[in-house]
Amino acid sequence: MLSDQTEQITTHAGAAPFIENADLVPPALSIHNVEARHASFLRELNGEVGFPMAFDQPRSRSEVLELASGFIVE
Repeated sequence: MLSDQTEQITTHAGAAPFIENADLVPPALSIHNVEARHASFLRELNGEVGFPMAFDQPRSRSEVLELASGFIVE
């Protein structure tokens, strides 16, 4: 479950530079923020440090597309 949260955080960070509609930036950042809090809380529950790194490495565009492809509808 924690790896899912971390995957979502890095996927959102990787996708952020490709958001073309400025109106979508605030909700996207809000979702990213909530996912980060969830991951921190789950780490704490597992007896780990809630935020082990100051920054997460964002995923590449190809990684984001691979992970999100099941949710993209055209």
